[in-house]
Amino acid sequence: MADSRFSDYRTDPLVREMLRVIGQGGQPQRSAQSMPINVWEEGGMLMLEAAMPGLRPEDVEVLCAENMLTIQAEVTSPDRDYLHQELPGTCYFRQIAMPADCLLEETAAQVEHGLLTLRVPKATRKHPERVRIQVNRASEPGKPKRAVQARKVPDRAEES
Repeated sequence: MADSRFSDYRTDPLVREMLRVIGQGGQPQRSAQSMPINVWEEGGMLMLEAAMPGLRPEDVEVLCAENMLTIQAEVTSPDRDYLHQELPGTCYFRQIAMPADCLLEETAAQVEHGLLTLRVPKATRKHPERVRIQVNRASEPGKPKRAVQARKVPDRAEES
């Protein structure tokens, strides 16, 4: 007799078929799942980790378009007669809006032990120039308007 710890109502063929039909078990669901992620900055890079148990490099596709990073993957589980299964085959999908200063075309990706790691270089920031814009009074009707002129004002650090 089988150990009762591994008994599962889904082993009954009739129950398994009923659950499959109503979509609550039996067969693994193929709807896209969101994966947990961690994002941080380190050494001028934006780092992103996404956990997808069973992931291999050939299972995942990473796309970048208009500062939107898309991760999609399909992880399959071996076809066996499981006594208990909590890691079924799964489709993953996640979109992440990326900061404008990310150099997405230079992104490096690697997979190890079901963890996708992305390293996204960030553009080096230029110090904003301080610009003073001269504001003029609105001209009277019929008189030509003066053009607004802008000129660079040195930072206080540059003045010393």
